[in-house]
Amino acid sequence: MKTITSPHNEQVKRTVSLHTSRGRRQAGAFLVEGIRACEPFFSHQFDLEVLWVAEKYVVWATSLPIDQTRIRLTDEMVMRKMSTVTTPSGVIAVFKQPTERSLTLGPLTLAAVDLQDPGNMGTIIRTAAAFEVPVVAIGGVDIWSPKVVQASAGALAFKGVVRSSWGDLVSQARNEKIEISALVASGGLPLSRFICGVRRVVVVGGEAHGLSDTYLADCQGRISISMPGGTESLNAAVAGSIALYALTSEK
Repeated sequence: MKTITSPHNEQVKRTVSLHTSRGRRQAGAFLVEGIRACEPFFSHQFDLEVLWVAEKYVVWATSLPIDQTRIRLTDEMVMRKMSTVTTPSGVIAVFKQPTERSLTLGPLTLAAVDLQDPGNMGTIIRTAAAFEVPVVAIGGVDIWSPKVVQASAGALAFKGVVRSSWGDLVSQARNEKIEISALVASGGLPLSRFICGVRRVVVVGGEAHGLSDTYLADCQGRISISMPGGTESLNAAVAGSIALYALTSEK
């Protein structure tokens, strides 16, 4: 096991570059912090480039079924430099981004359109993984952002997440006779009207303005979640999670 304590080391610099979307795109890699977040990526056999650990996690790291030459022991100063959080966990893994999967629509699919908040995207991915529902990410935040990875609690390792364009999604849904239903704050039908065996794509729009008229024109249905408390709207991730639960609860 190599020990690296210089913040100017090239592997350290490469890890730091993954803080930005440009760096991740150029490197074709992403970073994950913390044992709990890392373990699903090991379980799903993501391609590990390097595993950085503090002294107290050496035993854990060496017990993993990975190439032991990929492990790097480092100190607190370097760990802080590489970390994206205020208090580093002491474990940072760098994985290669997987090859882009082809667009595959399930019995129920969730499409996240132009979501900008990494917390919302990560939460939606986590919920979708829990219900075994594939996610199509269209525009918006980079799904390999450290904040998305963190918010997904490792669920991004779930192989059901794919990036696509709106045009490709609509074209495939039409070819497969899959209904596209948009979540809207008001004016749509209640979820109870949609709980059936029809194959469906549920579309969640961006946080600020929801779905534009252009997107809505391609949707065959509109769903609104009842809010008797009078709240104007729900957080995008919350709305998507409620819809997934309702539309899978009778399977």
